[in-house]
Amino acid sequence: MAQCTLNGVGVYDGSVTFPRIGVWHADLSVATLDAPSGTAEFVLGSQTWQGAFSLQSGRDLGGRQRVRVVGGMGTLGTLVQAKGYNPVIARIPLADALTDSGESLSASSDPAILNYTLNGGWVRFASPGSSALLAILDSIPNTPSWRVVPDGSIWVGYETWPVVNLDNTAYLKSDPSHSSIMIGSYDPDIAPGEILQFSTGIQDQQNLKVSVVTHNISSGRIQTSILYENF
Repeated sequence: MAQCTLNGVGVYDGSVTFPRIGVWHADLSVATLDAPSGTAEFVLGSQTWQGAFSLQSGRDLGGRQRVRVVGGMGTLGTLVQAKGYNPVIARIPLADALTDSGESLSASSDPAILNYTLNGGWVRFASPGSSALLAILDSIPNTPSWRVVPDGSIWVGYETWPVVNLDNTAYLKSDPSHSSIMIGSYDPDIAPGEILQFSTGIQDQQNLKVSVVTHNISSGRIQTSILYENF
């Protein structure tokens, strides 16, 4: 069985979804009767992700706590006030928009994006933090991606598509018509924005651009569904 815990407590069942663009979220049943709140640390195999509990929780018929966790602080919906900037590099309004909404900008964000100059200056309208973030990214050529990364901060940048090979992984089934594949692994360490490379012996080598990863958890066992993008 793969290690799967939430704040150190075993996860009985549920699912967690990691999109290439946006905020990851999890709906989980945990082996505790205590109602959780505040920050959340989700561990899956060798991976550790920082998030926050949402308001949705309660006991199920088995007496376990059902919880929803979202990546980061879960505060991108917070209203940020209007603010104006003279010509400025994107890093400043990006960091301000995230900080003002309760989130943080990842130190691993693409320097080419952070140092892009908004020559005409920038005006931030009063809006949710997510809208302020998207408005800035839409103003940059070849609109960059953004997502919550393991430490709970928000990364922005252009995809580099590193290649990943998974050891001790079973490739269970695929549906090319829906660009999906399901795998089984004790440590499914695959993330959106990567290329999953593998060979089953029946097909030629496969290279899949990972778009969405969903881990389905049941009694500590994990099956991972991957949606991929075509080259």
